Amino acid sequence: MAEYEAAIAGDDALSQQLGVPVAAGWLDFRDALDFWLKLVRADAGLLPWTLYGYFDRTSGEMLGGGGFKGRPTGAAGTVEIGYGLAPAARGRGLATEAAAALATWAYDQPGVGLVMAHTLPTENASTGVLRRAGFAHVGEEVDPDDGLVWRWEIGRPELAAV
Repeated sequence: MAEYEAAIAGDDALSQQLGVPVAAGWLDFRDALDFWLKLVRADAGLLPWTLYGYFDRTSGEMLGGGGFKGRPTGAAGTVEIGYGLAPAARGRGLATEAAAALATWAYDQPGVGLVMAHTLPTENASTGVLRRAGFAHVGEEVDPDDGLVWRWEIGRPELAAV
């Protein structure tokens, strides 16, 4: 939880906490960190279903973050993934690798029957990331926080083919 507190304080504090450089612009939704920190403090079992950092394998620099919007829900055991990278880290396949890794990890957990993601309802970098990671566009829906979005899903067989 110290990492959450440091990330809320800013990139310099997070860099000091982690002991590695943090790329500028690694997180587009810093305000959400305070919300997640409160939830995790109330229920530490939620921690695996929140945010992970993405690090450069060579330099150790933190390049981005992503994870889940909470535990599996509904009869299908659905989890939603999200991800983001610093502008300097984009275009290298890292987000695709991260999306596939999140889906793989999720399907290895008990109770997960479906991994999905939302994007803005237009072709963009995230739609390409999800396609390359093996996700299929399955339609549109209205998200209570984001409005109209495209829904993407990946099943276990599709993941195995990536």
